[in-house]
Amino acid sequence: MKYLYSISLPFLLWGCGESEKELLIKDVSFSSYTIETCIKERAEIEGFTKVEEMTEVLCKGSGLDFGNFEDFNQFPNLTGVALHSIETTNVEIADNLYIEELWVVSAENLSTFRASNSPNLKIIKFLNSNNLSHVALEQLPNMSDLSIRDARIEVLDIAAIDSLEYLEVATDAATANIRNVTSPIDYIDLTTHVNLKELNLSYISLETLLLDGLDNLTHLFVVGTDLQFVDLNLKNLERLELISNKLEAIDLSLVPNIEYLNLAENNLTNINLDMNTKLEYARLIANPLSDQTIAYLNTIDWIEELIFN
Repeated sequence: MKYLYSISLPFLLWGCGESEKELLIKDVSFSSYTIETCIKERAEIEGFTKVEEMTEVLCKGSGLDFGNFEDFNQFPNLTGVALHSIETTNVEIADNLYIEELWVVSAENLSTFRASNSPNLKIIKFLNSNNLSHVALEQLPNMSDLSIRDARIEVLDIAAIDSLEYLEVATDAATANIRNVTSPIDYIDLTTHVNLKELNLSYISLETLLLDGLDNLTHLFVVGTDLQFVDLNLKNLERLELISNKLEAIDLSLVPNIEYLNLAENNLTNINLDMNTKLEYARLIANPLSDQTIAYLNTIDWIEELIFN
């Protein structure tokens, strides 16, 4: 009996593997008609018949509504999902096993987005979803990239995501000024995000920005905010762009490794670059620099391109 069992078990395992490999999309039982529709439309366009062939999907259309994402768990190779023009006001992703990258585009009715307990989710990007006001993320151990563009974000609940490497909350100047799409967030504390490498905050109502302990941050870009002061103890920062804010003073002595500096269009009267010997480019135009500061800047010979008037 032992001999027979040892032969039959591999045979059974082989049979199971073949069965899983041959699972067909047409045989999948969906709980969401919306997800079923976009999966089958994608399959028809690409000529897919097997579950394993589905690696990414675009769900597009004004009639789309999403209550949950559980149906995507039936497609183990489906790592990329894009939602375009969905009508729902709330989206929640929980317990998703396979999605790595999610894009949400032109979801004009979307106001709240939550994602949790999805171990492979790495990238979330929102584009032109103007009424998105609340984003909450937790239990996403591999989440590295969050981008929110052209949205009126009021609540950004991401303190539990310490794996983030790239964060963007931004609107371009035209959208902010012409369409009045700006975020009212005025206080951002990123001190728990110790793995953050790049930060982009543009055209939001920011007054306070806390960056203590972000030793991995190399790029900082803040444009068009109400920021008057920021404490920069960022020893590995290489590129610093604080443009069109309301900065009245700045201490650059604790960012000795910056190579690129743009502080144009602020309220700076004084600046000291003595500790920034690695600078290759510095732009300080449209600041009310004092005569003493201008005289000091004229003595600097270690910056290849220094622009201040």
